[in-house]
Amino acid sequence: MNGANTLPRLLARNVSRWPRRPAWRHRRLGIWETQTWAAFARRCHDIAAGLAANGFGRGDRLAVLGDNRPALYATLLAAQSLGGVGVPLDPDADSSRLAVIIEDARISIVVADTADQADRLVSLMDGRGSPARVFCADTGGFDRNDQWATRRLDAPKNAPQDSTTTGVEPAPQDLALLLYPAAAQSPPLPLSHAQLIAAAEAIAAADPVRSTDEALCYLPMCTYADALYSLTLGLLGGFACNCPEAPDSVLRDLREIGPTILFLPTAACSALAQVVSSKVEAATGFKRRSFTFFQRLALDAERRREQGRALPLGLAVGCQIGELLAYAPARDQLGLSRVRWVHTDGPLPSGTARLLRALGVAPRTADVRATAPEPTQETVETLHA
Repeated sequence: MNGANTLPRLLARNVSRWPRRPAWRHRRLGIWETQTWAAFARRCHDIAAGLAANGFGRGDRLAVLGDNRPALYATLLAAQSLGGVGVPLDPDADSSRLAVIIEDARISIVVADTADQADRLVSLMDGRGSPARVFCADTGGFDRNDQWATRRLDAPKNAPQDSTTTGVEPAPQDLALLLYPAAAQSPPLPLSHAQLIAAAEAIAAADPVRSTDEALCYLPMCTYADALYSLTLGLLGGFACNCPEAPDSVLRDLREIGPTILFLPTAACSALAQVVSSKVEAATGFKRRSFTFFQRLALDAERRREQGRALPLGLAVGCQIGELLAYAPARDQLGLSRVRWVHTDGPLPSGTARLLRALGVAPRTADVRATAPEPTQETVETLHA
């Protein structure tokens, strides 16, 4: 990849290469809505036009608040295309924490996912006398204070059509995202376009990504893992990112999407292992005995592999039969039947790791905390400018 790339440039490249290929999906009211790369880029352009018409420009900070939604990712890219910085907020954070971040990051515009979140922010901003303006993506993007002209999160009708980009294209070393950790005492992580793309390229070099891949975007948008595996890697690889309907529907949506690449924190890996155990306990009769039998074979095979011992012929044949009768159906039930690689953020408990490998899923540790770049002097100076 060219070191002169930025996230908006990757978006433009994807539109040129794969205009009709799915870029983002979101399950809404039980129906998966798809945006192609061309449609997603048009949405980013419209939002950027509206931001520019409302005074947003180079160096300004824009925050988004909500669950994983294509409109919020588009808003981040729109702000970056104008030379601005995106600041994803944690929707589960308390109001005092949100207020501190908005003030510390010098946010000028906040885009909320839902009307309820927008109302919460308006009350918060009014109570602290903050100049930040609040918009709501779910209701079309109208300004909750003074009503954006077209009541949409895009360019007002009277805005010039070329109001988005002239002279403001970001440079690779410009800040792209500012991520605030949950712990109030920890400093924010400033990330330039170049740093994000370099980290994503390192992932793709170790485990290649394809434009035909499918990913599930369910981690909080304020985390480095989501910024890396959803936003940046998705742009780099040109694959489709799928946003669940709600945080509590992730397992169901995982089964429906059947991702081909996946990032699972250690807690999520343990939760999947627990789901398998629960399904086995809930099964009855022959089905339960059959799965338990083949599971024991798979676990025995994994122990032997860990010890560097060869598999006896009978055990190898039993595992092949188990793949047909037990392991493949279990992966299908979990939504992992198509997965090519799974990354996790740390060592798994031995029992969890062995069970997942026995099912044919082998998470590889890719500690994103260790790959998070240290802020350069340039980004630190930009952050506090």
